[in-house]
Amino acid sequence: MPKRVSYSMSIRQIIVLLRWTGAVWVEFLALKLLITAAHASPYADVRWQAIKGLALLLFGGALVGPEIITLVSSPVHSFINGLLFPNDSDPPPVDYTLARFYRRKSRFEDSIEAYLKIISYHPQEFAAYAEGIETAFQSGMPETALKIRRLGARKLRSRDERRNLEQAFEIASRAVYRDPED
Repeated sequence: MPKRVSYSMSIRQIIVLLRWTGAVWVEFLALKLLITAAHASPYADVRWQAIKGLALLLFGGALVGPEIITLVSSPVHSFINGLLFPNDSDPPPVDYTLARFYRRKSRFEDSIEAYLKIISYHPQEFAAYAEGIETAFQSGMPETALKIRRLGARKLRSRDERRNLEQAFEIASRAVYRDPED
């Protein structure tokens, strides 16, 4: 049994089709008037015929103006929109440079903030949790380290990574709070 084909059009599509059809006929008539005026004898008064032809040419252009403007301006609009409002659905690539730089310069709060930003975009990035915990302990903020550990326990998918995160937490806490007699 053959498939039934539907040829339904929306009202807007019908209006656009009628405008373009009308514009083609108006442009044809305008060109006919202009060609007739151009080939007329030099003694004939063809000014009105030429003026009517030019007016019809402009009217035909106005009929299809909205579609032409949309076609011409959409690439420019997309380019400018991409520059001003980049697509936020694609996360930025993982980059530890800033977080590690802050850590080397003893700007621990900024470093932790950079690690948390990495975690927010890439929740499966184990190194961000581990280095964030280590930085938090190094800066004397064990509650922040605990917060990062809890965040990793929720966000990391594999059991091995969660277990490794617990070990990283224990190692970092022992490194900071080790007994001086050891």
